[in-house]
Amino acid sequence: MTPPHAEPAVLTPGPGAGRPWLVRVSPSARGSLHFRQHAVRALAVALPVRAAGLIVTAVLGVIAVVLAMSGRKQVEQASPPTPEQAVENVKADMAEIKESTHR
Repeated sequence: MTPPHAEPAVLTPGPGAGRPWLVRVSPSARGSLHFRQHAVRALAVALPVRAAGLIVTAVLGVIAVVLAMSGRKQVEQASPPTPEQAVENVKADMAEIKESTHR
């Protein structure tokens, strides 16, 4: 039984209450979330909100794929995956080892 003068503890919500994903998101990611929200709201004037969300998500997905493909192409052009001289040296070493074990 609690004394009559004691009040029950009241929990107050902390920062980001109700939106826990915003607490763990970096500031630059917050900017992209705001951009997406504004784009959806702008399209939602003429379309239903779900359709606007799908369109914005699809457009951002296409942009991400195009950027990933161009980055991949740049990485492939940057340097060969295996230097030819190193491969030649390993083959020569393997041949020498095989020759010395057969003696």
